[in-house]
Amino acid sequence: MSGDRRCVVPKCGHTRFTNRELKFYAFPKDPDLKLKWMENLKMKKCLNKLNFVCSIHFEDKMKCESRLKKKAVPTLHLGYNGPVAHEFIEHFIPKRKCCVQSCRRRNLYKNRILFKFTDNEKEIYAWAKACKLPLPLPSKKLYICERHFEEAFFSKVRLFPGAFPKLYLSDEDEEDVEKSDNKSNASDTEQSEEDSYAPDLQINPPEEQIRKLNAEIECLRKDILLLENNAIYPQAESSAEALIFARMIVGDEKLDYTDKEKDLAKKLRCNISAIAYRFMNRDIGCRLPQFKTKELMKFKFN
Repeated sequence: MSGDRRCVVPKCGHTRFTNRELKFYAFPKDPDLKLKWMENLKMKKCLNKLNFVCSIHFEDKMKCESRLKKKAVPTLHLGYNGPVAHEFIEHFIPKRKCCVQSCRRRNLYKNRILFKFTDNEKEIYAWAKACKLPLPLPSKKLYICERHFEEAFFSKVRLFPGAFPKLYLSDEDEEDVEKSDNKSNASDTEQSEEDSYAPDLQINPPEEQIRKLNAEIECLRKDILLLENNAIYPQAESSAEALIFARMIVGDEKLDYTDKEKDLAKKLRCNISAIAYRFMNRDIGCRLPQFKTKELMKFKFN
């Protein structure tokens, strides 16, 4: 019958028209896996693209609801005695765990949404420091659960821009939560009495406003972490020229050099070779101005 599917396994003969309860699977597109099917079925050629194998030739552990699992091969009722050439090897999928140590150790991440750890170069240092992770990160595939984010910054499928882990990041945080729960239960009666005298007024800021304010707070938090890592702290005995030099070599490239910075750079250039000056500027990345030879000669003999 036109459009009917027939199982190609010898001595089987099942068709979709006569066996509605069976499922018929096409040969895989992956050439290596396709060859394993053919060797198990002892087929020398795959005659056409409409070859199918019915579901009775696959073990239950190979089947999903509507398809076969990855690497599944036919192993049952193949029309011959003896072992098959290829057995099914279950595809191992490692379990995802929250990268926060206190959360992972207590298995608190179970039945919670797991998000992929940020791979943004501007955020990864701040995230790692907040979660107390070493740099470079121990793995490229890290996950963090919803417990560590405010509800306004995530959905069931993704994190929103500005999301930053800041909740329950240490054992102390977990203990504080337990203590606060006990205190809140003990003070319910006192609070209810105070509420009876409080004015009937509630302030509920719009959710969008709260989200924007939280995003600003997280941006400030990231800036603080970056400053802690990159800020220059001068010593008490540091000279004025040392401070000028430090600000110059790490300053913003878009800004013009001050007269003091130019004079200091000229003094440096006159005391070292052109190769050394170029090495500092290009290879190390120091922000140093370039000068013409005449300009340097004039400065040197003044």
